[in-house]
Amino acid sequence: MNHTLLTIPEWSREISLLSKLHETTTLAQELRDKVETTLQEHDLSLRDFLFLDAVSKMETPVRQVDLSDALELNRTTIMHHVDALEEKELLQRTRCPGDRRAHALVLTTRAQKLLSSLTKALS
Repeated sequence: MNHTLLTIPEWSREISLLSKLHETTTLAQELRDKVETTLQEHDLSLRDFLFLDAVSKMETPVRQVDLSDALELNRTTIMHHVDALEEKELLQRTRCPGDRRAHALVLTTRAQKLLSSLTKALS
């Protein structure tokens, strides 16, 4: 093992970088805690929020396969999570125009209001 002695200016720079890294990590954890607390108050997980946010930003109609591709998740995972969001009355499946086999995902009015208030609260 090769041990190199650092000069005082090098130590000072290393300590400064470590201090900034600690600050950044602390801020990131505080932000994560705020996000999780805010979402829990609305009975949502971070994944719920990300799904709803993705649907809100996609061109309609949003097919489950499109959501699967956008979030890079397999179709089974998407289906189970869409089921859960449908039970919470945040997403609704409707027939996709032009493709009777496909379902389009639509945010409910409740989900639209919730996303709007969460976006403001987390800004």
